[in-house]
Amino acid sequence: MLNRDTLELIQATARKAHAVERIDHPDPRKIVYRVGEKTVEYEAAPPLRKHTVFALADLCAYVDQCNNRFHSLAGAIREAVDEDGQPVDVEPVPSPVGPPVLWHSRQAVVLVTNDNDRLDTVRLPLLFSDQFAALEGLRGTKQFSQRELIRYLRFRVGATLEQIAPFRKIDWSTGEKASATITRGKESLGAQIQAEVAGLSEIPETLTFRVPVYALPDPLEPIPVTLLIEPEPRDQAFAVQVEPDGIAGAIDAAQDDIHRRIVEHLNGPANPAAAAPHWQPVAVYYGTP
Repeated sequence: MLNRDTLELIQATARKAHAVERIDHPDPRKIVYRVGEKTVEYEAAPPLRKHTVFALADLCAYVDQCNNRFHSLAGAIREAVDEDGQPVDVEPVPSPVGPPVLWHSRQAVVLVTNDNDRLDTVRLPLLFSDQFAALEGLRGTKQFSQRELIRYLRFRVGATLEQIAPFRKIDWSTGEKASATITRGKESLGAQIQAEVAGLSEIPETLTFRVPVYALPDPLEPIPVTLLIEPEPRDQAFAVQVEPDGIAGAIDAAQDDIHRRIVEHLNGPANPAAAAPHWQPVAVYYGTP
């Protein structure tokens, strides 16, 4: 009968003989293990693509690359021939490479490079431009003093000097006049006091700005956004807000512009490959993958 020390030695030797140890390899595409006395080598699967681009033109160029690869494989299957050069009937089988698909939403444009496995993606983040972010930040109605409004329009929205000029000429004053009416430029402040504003007749009730919605290097169409402006003589200020549904409408218009440009580039006459036989247009969807 074996004693305890001998049994423990046999067990330790057996564990060591079957131990699995990963060995560092200079080529990151290879994975090497040592199993006992043997060395086993595997080809490492490439990491999933999670690329980010910063221009719509670059994203479309990547789509072209993926679409050309898909059509090249599909063409090779269609044109398969035997040793004598005769066409070979190829039974339909699932292709490892599917067509690319584009999705665009308010936050990003996302390319799914292979719609069969839907693993690799390329993303174009959509960030608001500084001008549009300033307008989008007006959630509901906000009150501005004369100085605040001038600075907001000039420095944040990019208003022209002509658009700002009427607001510089305002002269607020109050008098001891009785009034029971409210008109633009006059507001009853009780039984005796009335606020009057000199120069208010020159102030527009709306201001419209054509601004880029997204901060992209691509020349996208600027979208009009309208501000509603109402004086508040009691506080010597202005109530300002974006017209109802103005922000949502501007974003939808920008999305329409992005969709149109993508489709024209990938599937329109500007792409000579789109006229080739068996061509399949790239699918473009408004949504998220």
